[in-house]
Order: sequence, then C-alpha cells, then structure tokens
Amino acid sequence: LEEVCEHFLYNFREKKVFVSLKVASSLDGQMALKTGESQWITDEVSREVAHLLRAAHDAVVVGSGTVLQDNPKLSIRHPQFPGLKKKVIVLDSAGDILKSLEKYQLLKEHDPKDLIFVIDPEVQKQLKNTFGVGILPTRRNLDEFLIDLWGLGLRSVFIEGGARVLSSFLAERAFQRLYVFQAPLILGAKGGKY
Repeated sequence: LEEVCEHFLYNFREKKVFVSLKVASSLDGQMALKTGESQWITDEVSREVAHLLRAAHDAVVVGSGTVLQDNPKLSIRHPQFPGLKKKVIVLDSAGDILKSLEKYQLLKEHDPKDLIFVIDPEVQKQLKNTFGVGILPTRRNLDEFLIDLWGLGLRSVFIEGGARVLSSFLAERAFQRLYVFQAPLILGAKGGKY
C-alpha cells in the first residue's frame, strides 16, 4: 500500500512535493555520449517506462542544458495515456531558453500555461517576451524551490535533468525516489560524459 500511494502519503504526512529522480547511464556511469547526446543511451523499453513515470507525476523538471543540447518535447508518449499533458519546469536562471523559446519544441508541444521557467529575478526584468509561460524566481536552495512548487498545487515532480541538476538534488538529498536506467554498454572515458 505504501508504494502504491507513496506520493499521496508523503504529501499528506510532510506537506511537501514528492520528488523522483531519473538517471540513465552506461555501465561505466556515463550519462551522455561525448557529443552530449543522452536520449539514446537506453533502449526503447526504458524510454517507454520513462514516459509512464512522466505520466505518474504532476510535472517534469529539466535544466536549461538539457533543452539547449537535446531540444526535447518532454511530452508523454505512452499508449496508455494518449494526449495526457503535464507541466514542464525548466531551470533557466539566465533565461537562455526563454529568450528564444519559439525555437524549441517545448513551445510547439505544450500550452504555454503548462510551461514554468525558473529564472533569476534580475534576468526576468530584462525579458521583453515571456510567451505567456509561468515564471518562478531562482531560490537559494531546493527546499525553497519545492515550497514554490507546492504553492502552485504540484504534488509530485519527475526530475529528468542532466548531471548538474541531478547532482544538486542528490547533494541536498531533496528526493524521495531514485530511478536508475542502466544501459548494457561501456562508453569509456574518451567516448562519454559523466
């Protein structure tokens, strides 16, 4: 029962957002090819499970680096949930993505009201166009960030960021569940990124 209802029970007991981390790596612990490509390290089955996990959470969280490198859709493409939409949160303190959001698949794939950008307040003042997306200020730590998400009515988030974002959540122990997708391959020190 605890596992089936773990998001709800954690929300009820702690009054906090339930955080899940997703890590995809090779056997030697590398998260991306040397070119920066990460989406093809794991197989089709792993990707389907990842879409199922997106569907099980209120929002997906990524860093700006992931968007800049991969230009992902971050949609839910799973046969059990056709057309299901969730929030997407982009940690973009410098506003790099939001300054030219029309170039990215995020805006094509999602309603602007389902996109939330976490941006430095000073950078936000300089933005001429925010495309109608939600804006949150950067915070000193992840606890404050998660309090902001709770205030938006979000009760669970799925962190799919790169190494920097994942390291931050791990370092602050700001998560309740860790999903590890390990590909049966070795990229080697010259072939991949940690």
